[in-house]
Amino acid sequence: MADKQWDEALAKYRLEPIGERVYHLLSKPYLINLALAWEVVKKDLAPPQGDTLEDLWTRVNFSFSELSDLTDLSVIKTMKDFNLLKESQIILPDGTLNQYARALISGKVKESLDALFPKASKLQKEA
Repeated sequence: MADKQWDEALAKYRLEPIGERVYHLLSKPYLINLALAWEVVKKDLAPPQGDTLEDLWTRVNFSFSELSDLTDLSVIKTMKDFNLLKESQIILPDGTLNQYARALISGKVKESLDALFPKASKLQKEA
């Protein structure tokens, strides 16, 4: 997880509205999987430096192969889709997600679980 320096460096990006960019994410389940895998893949973070988000991305090392293994996508597909999420500022260099993307993904996952387990969903609403 991110340390205090990274939290401070990314604060404005975490809160930045992502608007219509998130529809790309929600329309493609494999992009949701990739965003969630980004949160857990092993990353080496050097102390944040620079004024831009791109500067901060240069401080991160990780394996596309390991990320690919987590998503069951090819390495090339993982790289392409990772860049889409990165450029859309849905994923952030420290392994976190933009807060709006996080909220929308959580809602999408809940919808999927409710569809799979309708009785549990109904019981939860009644409680």
